[in-house]
Amino acid sequence: MKLHIKKYYYCVNNIKWGVVSKMVTNICLSDSVFTLTLEEEELIEKTLYPSAGGVLIYGPPTSGKTTMLYKTIQTSKREGFYVYTDQYYGNEPNLNMINIDRIVKMDGESLLKNLLHPDIDVFGIDEIRDEKTSDFMFRAVSLGKLAFGTIHGNDIFDVISRLVIFGIEPNILRTHLKGMFSQRLVKKLCPFCKEQRKTSEKEKRGLEYLAEIAAFNNYDEENLYFAVGCDCCMNTGYNDRQLIVEVISPVPGLIDLVLKRANRQEVKRYLADSGSILIERSALFRIINGLTSINEVMSNI
Repeated sequence: MKLHIKKYYYCVNNIKWGVVSKMVTNICLSDSVFTLTLEEEELIEKTLYPSAGGVLIYGPPTSGKTTMLYKTIQTSKREGFYVYTDQYYGNEPNLNMINIDRIVKMDGESLLKNLLHPDIDVFGIDEIRDEKTSDFMFRAVSLGKLAFGTIHGNDIFDVISRLVIFGIEPNILRTHLKGMFSQRLVKKLCPFCKEQRKTSEKEKRGLEYLAEIAAFNNYDEENLYFAVGCDCCMNTGYNDRQLIVEVISPVPGLIDLVLKRANRQEVKRYLADSGSILIERSALFRIINGLTSINEVMSNI
């Protein structure tokens, strides 16, 4: 299957632990070009920019949550941005930065005054780490604001469970959680030396797992590309990075399924059938098109 790919431009910063991606719309800030499928692009536009409600950006450390938060707010076509954070990756224009510790120190009256400020249209919480920060975000969305928050978690099961532990009622999540987004940066196969070969039994099992979750089996496991190594990639077999994404549009019953600890694969298949894009599907399409390898994907998701 060939993908219809639209190019997006990302600015990549090297930091202590790895690579952080900065999503930028319509502006090329770097020579590093990452690609999204048309399906991913359309769902991202739909999910990340509701008129009101809460949007969560989740993932493991160094997956780009903070910079994705900044760029998502800046491209939301809204005014009055306030970001509560204690992490700064350079100057972010048009964002009012406030140390997140101020939320912890607010009493109920001060909190309400901040949330009802007429000049504040969009809130960003970086990151949701305890009862106070999670309560602040969902109070904001219950008052008709648009709020984005970052939270640590490898998948939606981790994220929803943490929010409930932080005291957010399931009914609040059902009503006000409008979208969830996650991303990973995997290594991109070197175009000069990548080669096709027969997959091993371990690699076949990895492909079968991705295909089952993605509900997609139309691929030829004998014609997939793998890393080799040459002078162009310093004999690593990889050159540059490739984005894989997960875009979840909350559907009826999702919160209850997660809290009832339903089988993870069944929940993921339910999401895939309901129109969400799972990271397994995003990764599988890039493997099929020779952008990355099954080995690289399985070590990152």
